Amino acid sequence: VDPQFRDLVPELKPEPARRRHRAYESPDDDIPQWSSLTPRERQIASLVAQGHRYKEIAKTLQISAQTVRNHLRNIFEKLQINDRVQLALFTLQRNN
Repeated sequence: VDPQFRDLVPELKPEPARRRHRAYESPDDDIPQWSSLTPRERQIASLVAQGHRYKEIAKTLQISAQTVRNHLRNIFEKLQINDRVQLALFTLQRNN
């Protein structure tokens, strides 16, 4: 994890933390990557990284807030992450 973001990553148990945080450190490891997301999931991930909330994303994309939540649940599962902060960090690193 980039040192400037380390304080934003929640404290996790040692083994799960290594597995979850490896997604940020190396695009070559065995954790599913950005390419595993659909174009709509990538769009939603980018909006989350920009700080938008469910309702704002829903309004922007003309979908329901529940659909946004469903997409986020799928994104979290595919990227093996747990929350919007981790998604934002992952997305920002991928777009740099």
